[in-house]
Parts: sequence; structure tokens; C-alpha cells
Amino acid sequence: MILSTSAYPGGIVIDDGYENSGEWVVGGIFRGLSDELITTGTKTIDYVDGSATFVTPLTNLTPATEYFYMAYVKNEVGTACC
Repeated sequence: MILSTSAYPGGIVIDDGYENSGEWVVGGIFRGLSDELITTGTKTIDYVDGSATFVTPLTNLTPATEYFYMAYVKNEVGTACC
């Protein structure tokens, strides 16, 4: 539950699944008001190959409202969420 008007979820990419650093990887946050984030949430893109961490500033949130978020990383093979 949010008690403020902003939050800063993020993630750390430990291994992008590639031996060659030239392959692309993107990641970010799914966020929304229900736990069906992949189908109903908003997706941000905050990580692009080359940085290990990302933070997604979520602003204009309504206090005392329950929000859901989930980090994801995507490469040519697929998408991982946690």
C-alpha cells in the first residue's frame, strides 16, 4: 500500500544470458492496480544493455491505494519476470 505520492521500484540485471556484450537486453517495470500486471498493467522501459541496475520513478500515486509492480527483463530468447 502506498502512503506517499511516489515510489521507486527497480531491479538489478545479474546475467543477461549472453556471452557477447553486443546483444540487446531491455527491462523495466510492469505496474498497475491489479495483480494481472502483464495483461492490464503499464510497462516501462528503464534498462537497456550496458547498465546493471534500473529504477523506475512512479509519481502521481494516490495515497492509501494498493499498487502492484513486477520487474522484467527481455532479450531475444524471451522475457523473465519477478
